[in-house]
Amino acid sequence: MKRLRALALVILSVALCLPARAAEKHPDGVNLSPSPHSSSAKKRNRQNPAAVALFKKAIQLSDIQSKNSTPFRLQASARIFNGQGQELDGLLVEFWAPGGKSRKETLLGGYVRATISLGKNRWQDSNFKYTPYPIRVAWSTLDFVDDLQEILRPAVEPPRPGETRRLFKKEMFGKPKFEKGEAAQCVETRGGGNTGTRYCFDRITGHLAEMTFLYNGMHFEFGGYQSFGDKSFPRVIRVLYHDQTEMAVLQITGLRAMENPHSSMFTPAPGMKEVSIAPGCKRITPAKRGREVQPVYPAAAEDKGISGRVILHTVIGEDGIPHALWVVRSPSPLLSDSAIEAVRQWRYTPPTCSATGAKFPVDTFITVVFNLGG
Repeated sequence: MKRLRALALVILSVALCLPARAAEKHPDGVNLSPSPHSSSAKKRNRQNPAAVALFKKAIQLSDIQSKNSTPFRLQASARIFNGQGQELDGLLVEFWAPGGKSRKETLLGGYVRATISLGKNRWQDSNFKYTPYPIRVAWSTLDFVDDLQEILRPAVEPPRPGETRRLFKKEMFGKPKFEKGEAAQCVETRGGGNTGTRYCFDRITGHLAEMTFLYNGMHFEFGGYQSFGDKSFPRVIRVLYHDQTEMAVLQITGLRAMENPHSSMFTPAPGMKEVSIAPGCKRITPAKRGREVQPVYPAAAEDKGISGRVILHTVIGEDGIPHALWVVRSPSPLLSDSAIEAVRQWRYTPPTCSATGAKFPVDTFITVVFNLGG
């Protein structure tokens, strides 16, 4: 067989100011909705009371971090899968108290991180600068109520300058997800183009059952709700790629109240660095790839007739270097190792805020195609 060079191309680039959340966001923080003066925007801006009611009920049921909630300790076992059948196992632990106090600890594979939040201030200690994408997604799923509140906010409050997004309801009777015979009521939020998120609520209980990002097909399932005081929280959260292969599974193994947690629990330890949250930017100049190194087709893969697509996720740092490379999908470790070795040497002009010149990290999915010729 004749060996052809591997063909590399970027199929998706999503710019998110890190630390990124799993919740649906427009790629660069820019309002992508139609002009507020357009007819489609006027139609979309109509508030739907039934849709708002679904969100409100789900929040009421599961908001264990409301103003008057009981302090708690939450522990979750986590399994993170890559595209080669390998997995990382570990724990996610959160301590929370009213007043915006929280402590989150991650011990997942070789990744260790502790984060303390006091109101709007945050400190962090980690053995890695950029969090691999699936770990970030896994953490953020525990904050699904925050995402519901953020999506609901434009529908119950006056829009902020430049906002046109509103909710509209689409009622569906889909296949049961957790108990035979159940159906769901689903609501879609739309930005511009194909951006948006689809939320499905259990028709009987009102709990959030599913969430799907419309722009990339990533899917979340919430099940086995357990009681916590007068609230309820999922026991199992699954995250799936658009093709229904698993990215992560979280099992809530402990959720218990804490009586009078000591203030030291929420006191930054020596060595923890204060994290500054990058301000929003209305216009971002996207990252541009500069140096590109073509992957080498491994001889062993050619001899075995192995070909196909390797999909990688990486974070392009402010330095323009790909970091935290993660295999999303690959037909063989031979091909993924070659793709990683090449992409690691790529260099970018990092995305910048057009107004200030500030540089931002960016999430990027890269597809490397390995073809065998005859």
